[in-house]
Amino acid sequence: MKSDDTLEGNLSIGAHVDYGFVTLLQQDMVGGLQVLNNHTDRQCWVNVPPVQGAFILNFGSMLAQWTRGKVKATVHRVMNVSGKERYSSPFFLRPALNTILDPRVFGETDISDAEKSDLSEALTCQEILENFYKQSGQVKG
Repeated sequence: MKSDDTLEGNLSIGAHVDYGFVTLLQQDMVGGLQVLNNHTDRQCWVNVPPVQGAFILNFGSMLAQWTRGKVKATVHRVMNVSGKERYSSPFFLRPALNTILDPRVFGETDISDAEKSDLSEALTCQEILENFYKQSGQVKG
């Protein structure tokens, strides 16, 4: 794998996370997808080898926020070092923009009605999306 200093010309899509819940991806056999491994002392990019007929599932920032980080958003990028045309067909899953996501009730079975009625920590998917764009510098806020 090339170091980050020699990526110019090969980097198709820079490091990012998707904003929704999950992204389902069936890529062609050219490959090029890399995910960031944060489980070691030194972060490194890991190649995701293409497997005929397989699908890739990336977790998005909306799911990470709803779970208070119990599920981490998948940091990924695309490096086309083959010189061949690369095609991918992602499916982005996210709730409707007016859906309220409350991280306090994710996975909770014994939350009181009073706690459910207090939505102070809850955000709509639209608010989460707007925050995502502001934090990534795509929208000034």
